[in-house]
Amino acid sequence: MGITIQTPRMVLRELVPEDLPALRPVLQDEKVMYAWEHCFSDEEIAGWISNNRLSCRQWGCGYLAAVLRATGEVAGLIGPLRETPDGAPAMGIGYILGTEFQGRGLAREGAGACLRYLFEEMGADCAIAEIRPENLPSLRVARSLGMKEAGSCVKVYRGKAMPHLIFRMDKDMFLSLPPLDTKPRAVVFDMDGVLFDTEGVEYRAAGRIEREQNLPGVQAMILEALGMTQQKSVELFLKHFPSEAAYRAFEKTLHRYYFEAITPKVPEKPGLHELLAYLKEEGLRVALATSSDLACVDRNFSSAGIAPYFDAVVTGDQFSHSKPHPEIYLAAAKKLGIPPWQCVAVEDSFAGVRSAHSAGMQVVMVPDLVPPTPELLSLCLAQKESLDQIIPLLKVLLAKG
Repeated sequence: MGITIQTPRMVLRELVPEDLPALRPVLQDEKVMYAWEHCFSDEEIAGWISNNRLSCRQWGCGYLAAVLRATGEVAGLIGPLRETPDGAPAMGIGYILGTEFQGRGLAREGAGACLRYLFEEMGADCAIAEIRPENLPSLRVARSLGMKEAGSCVKVYRGKAMPHLIFRMDKDMFLSLPPLDTKPRAVVFDMDGVLFDTEGVEYRAAGRIEREQNLPGVQAMILEALGMTQQKSVELFLKHFPSEAAYRAFEKTLHRYYFEAITPKVPEKPGLHELLAYLKEEGLRVALATSSDLACVDRNFSSAGIAPYFDAVVTGDQFSHSKPHPEIYLAAAKKLGIPPWQCVAVEDSFAGVRSAHSAGMQVVMVPDLVPPTPELLSLCLAQKESLDQIIPLLKVLLAKG
């Protein structure tokens, strides 16, 4: 039976030959492979996969494919390893992540899960990590896990001597470490469909235009575009419209119907003011992470009078990646100065839930236009029907601290 290690955001599973295309951009990236000072050819990647599959079968250790639960993407390789720093076999951990997936805390999450696997499943008394001295991110990961520097070694690769530092973790030390502090210190909101009923307005307007302009399927595209930036939404719509002129006519009418519906006041979601007042009373930090632009945020916040509640605002026009990429939620956490795992994200869309979950936040889904699937709910801490229903959940989470 193959090795599978579960983490909150990933499934670490044995490599298969079909993983080669997904590993190519990782193992052929000079920035990723600097520790080897050599990018792998396709033949070497195939051999890597084969050797690690054999190691998993023979020793119960080897690099595993790090598959993101939110998207199914292979982020790279993480695994429990069989190291030989002084010629004698020892249990260890290692990881190689693609550049797009670095800086999200995935390495620490995966390495911690591998340590637990080694101690609890493999019966190891200690585990090591061999790290090149100039690899500062990996040094930070090892230290954040509580590993202690325990010497050095020289590894020879392709005839070149490469110094490494050895970090060590004893089983008793690992099991005595306190769990990661996930007590909420902040709440990060999506805007459209969460704080305001703007997605419903746009959806109903699109249905009206679909009938008036004979554009079958345009209302369904509104659902598909939920959580996307304006640019990504336009790209999606242009794939379906017969011409740019037809799209421009649709967009012009959509804007007119939309602004008629939100004037003079933008419709708010139930429980909005109750939840924000509670967050302020509890001293929790509050941020917005929306794919909409700043002008839209200013209009909505002015209508509801809620700007004073927010400590940080991050908008889609500030970033190159659209949800479900986690960039916008990572930026919100950074702007607040709070780790993602101490943030609760409130989302309504598939793309938004995946974005916040991939960033490492605890996600509460308040469905709007699209009902959640079991797969989507598996990424969520909870599902609530309105914003004020989040208050009892936060009281429980805060009490645990």
